[in-house]
Amino acid sequence: GAPISVFGQPSQQSTLRIVSAADDPIRTPADLRGRTIGIPSEGGTSETLVDTLAATAGLTDADLSKQVVGLAPGVYELVQQGRIDGYVVALDTAVVVQRQQPDAVVLDPSQVISGGTQVYITSQSALADPAQRDVLQRYLRAVRAAQESVIADQPLDATLKTLGDAYDI
Repeated sequence: GAPISVFGQPSQQSTLRIVSAADDPIRTPADLRGRTIGIPSEGGTSETLVDTLAATAGLTDADLSKQVVGLAPGVYELVQQGRIDGYVVALDTAVVVQRQQPDAVVLDPSQVISGGTQVYITSQSALADPAQRDVLQRYLRAVRAAQESVIADQPLDATLKTLGDAYDI
């Protein structure tokens, strides 16, 4: 009953990745069977992603385990020690891990499942105002252009340089 409306739901790929080691890689959802996967927190997007990937391979919670480990590139050491078999990270962290660890294998869930939903909402009065509606449309176009720019920039060299100019990465 709230006076809000959805004004955009852009299609997007998941920005999460699963990192594992080349000596025992996770390349497909079926490879999750019998594995311990690190997630940054319980009940969040990363856990949902692991559950969704597992379900595409017909796996249940009993077929794999999840362990809260955090997000940092240094979590890869837990993979190397054999304490976990892989872990969920953001796209930028996956790029860093691949650069620092030549034996790292990265699974892009977007190659297997549709994931990542972003819904934009606004007040009904903003949608009724032509000037505000124009602002909302331009905002969505800017978000889409930024996403397409990052997606096209593989392996993210230009993106990381742009961010590095403004932030200490």
